[in-house]
Amino acid sequence: MTGVGNISINSANNSDRFITFDTNKIPFSWRLGYLGSGSDNANYFVIQSGGNSDSTKFTNALQLGLYDLNATFSGIVIAPTLQGNLDGTYVDKLTGY
Repeated sequence: MTGVGNISINSANNSDRFITFDTNKIPFSWRLGYLGSGSDNANYFVIQSGGNSDSTKFTNALQLGLYDLNATFSGIVIAPTLQGNLDGTYVDKLTGY
């Protein structure tokens, strides 16, 4: 796909909308989306994983709130502490590699 300018996806009536990275019907895929359905200020940008055996079930990996700007990570956030130079040769204090 080649394009110039902005891409706009209409989410009228606060409908959920997604861009899915299809992996040829293998149930492990990713999608980016707007969650607009729900109550109150249920407006979120999400990154979802279809990493399960049910190709119709997606789970949030990351959720960003439109109004509250909160970020919710569904897994463990790993931020290694680096020792040495950032030239590609560093030692991770957690793993030793």
